[in-house]
This record gives sequence, structure tokens and C-alpha cells, in this order.
Amino acid sequence: MKKTVALILALLMISVLFVSCNKQGNGGDTTPAPGSSAAAPNTTKAPESTKKPDATKAPGTTAEPTTEKPEVPVPTIADGLMVYHQDFDSLPDITDSNEVASKLGWQIRNKKMDNGDVALTDNSAVYTIENGKLKIVNYDNGNIKGNDSYLKILDDNFMKPAAVKGKTYTIQYDVHYIAATSDSRYVCILANYGGYDTYNSFHLRANGTANNQVRYISSWYTYDIAGDFYAAGKDDTTGSSIVQKLYGTTYVKGESPLLGKDLTIRYQVTAEGPVVWIRDNSVAGADFVCVSKPDATANGAFYWGLIENYALCIKTGGAIDSYVDNISVWTGLGNEPLDTSDTAYKAAIADYLKQVEAQQ
Repeated sequence: MKKTVALILALLMISVLFVSCNKQGNGGDTTPAPGSSAAAPNTTKAPESTKKPDATKAPGTTAEPTTEKPEVPVPTIADGLMVYHQDFDSLPDITDSNEVASKLGWQIRNKKMDNGDVALTDNSAVYTIENGKLKIVNYDNGNIKGNDSYLKILDDNFMKPAAVKGKTYTIQYDVHYIAATSDSRYVCILANYGGYDTYNSFHLRANGTANNQVRYISSWYTYDIAGDFYAAGKDDTTGSSIVQKLYGTTYVKGESPLLGKDLTIRYQVTAEGPVVWIRDNSVAGADFVCVSKPDATANGAFYWGLIENYALCIKTGGAIDSYVDNISVWTGLGNEPLDTSDTAYKAAIADYLKQVEAQQ
């Protein structure tokens, strides 16, 4: 009997030990059961992102990678091709600025435009066609305040094959200044016009001086330096003035000796920078005179070729009235082509323009 009781007690002790070991030997799991009041795990970690999910995509999807379209190869254009020529002779007299722009395919620039584009200033100039010339009135004897005004004549895509970095080309045009509010006013054609406040400019002032410069994001830098080919020379230590080069007369502050003169400006885009020539057409047999050359030590040298825009634009620099005529643009640095038709250039860039337009 004792043996039986002892056996029963032994079996009970073994059972208790087995249950105790089983409770303590399953990995130390302390996860509370659902509904338990045990403390929750630490949740103070910052979220990985605060960006809202894209509502245009299904949950769990990722945006497809985007790649830029390859740039359309720019065709090689031979030198000596007329890119653009406008002598206004085929146009009747036109008295409305918008009609002038429409007839020529040009664009009058303003601070706010229908296509969302913007210009640096609102146009204040009046553009008309008079006796086969473009007439710009931005002074009118003081009746017009005369903002700097911009009239784009050729766009980036059309000009790029002729003007892309490494190419040489020439811009030539006639000016005849009628009247101005001061001797420092001018009219010129801008190269590499970016649409706002970046471009290359040779602006010949009514006083017989000029500036061969780049306007780069609201700052001016000069391509030439004091000396024989310094456009801003004033017959002193800076160099001879343009009126001295053209007429042998001395620059006088406040005077406007170029009013009433018939001048041709030739702006050559070279590998080193812009070279500028002027011819006075009122002097019989006059030839072109070089008035500015770029210099590698000038503070504008760094910026040459930096602008990746190619449009051309007529800028009226303040309150001045002027005629502009015989605008020509051609590839290379030679004399103006005898054939003023732009047919060959347009044919050479036709496929390029189609591909560019297809990407837009």
C-alpha cells in the first residue's frame, strides 16, 4: 500500500515538473493577447516619408522611369547661304504695329503674353512700314515715354543650324536715326536673344560711341577692351571713338552726330567673339570700317558661346525714332551673298525643323 501511494506521489511530482518546464521553455514569448492591457511597443520613430501618395496611380505601383528625348542632330550648313533677308520693298505702307508684325511673321514682346511667355519690358514702340522701310517710333518728340522695346524677328529653331556654338555667321542691317531723347539712345539687332534678359548686343549710340557686350542674366560684360578696336572709345585713353573712325571728328559729350546718317552695321559672329564693322552710306564710295574686335582678356570673353539661345530680336533702346532696312543674315564671314533668297537654307533645315516640332 505504501509502495502504491509512493508511486502515485512520484507520478504527481513528475507531472508538476513537466508542466512547469513546459511553461518556461517556449522562447520567452511576452506578446500580450488581443485586448490585453500590456504596454504597446515603442511607436515614437519618425515616419519614413511625409509625401502624400500619388492619387493618379493605383496603390502599390511605382512611377515609370522617364527619359529625355534625344536631341535632334543639327544639320551642317555650308557657308555663304542667305538665312534671312528682308528689305521691306514688297510691302505696302502699313500704319498698324500688329499688322506689321503679322505680315512679317515677327513677334512684339511684352511682360505678359497670350502664350504665357514674358519679356523684360512692355513694348512702347510703334512699328510701321513707310516707303519700303521699317519705321520705329519710340520718342515722337516726347509724346512716347520710350521703354526698351523688343521685336523678335527669328526664333531659336530657325536660327540654331546657322548659329549653334562653333558656327560662324553674319548679321547686317541699315539704321537711320531720326530723333532721340538723349545722345545715348540706339536701335540694334540682338543675337542669341533668350526672350528675357540674356543676349548679345552691339548697340550704336546716337553720340557716336557703342558697346559690344553680352547681357547675361541682368548683368553687362564687354567683349572688347580699351584700344584701337574698343567700341566705347571717346577719343581719350580708352581709344578713338566711332565718329573719329568714320568721319575724323572728335566725340563730344551730349552731341548726337549720328542722327540723320545712313549707316550699315555688320556684326560677324566669329569663334573668338563678335567683330563689328560700320559703313556710312551717305559718303560716296565708303567702305566698311572695323570698330570693335573681341579680346581674350575682356570680362565678357568667358561668356562667349555660353548662351544656348539663337533667336534674333530688334531692340529699341529707349526713346528714339529710327528707320531700319535691308536686314540680312548669312552663314560664314564673307561678303553678303548676291543671291538674297533663303530657299537653300530653308531646304537644308526642313527635316531638322520637322523633327524638332515633332518633339514639342
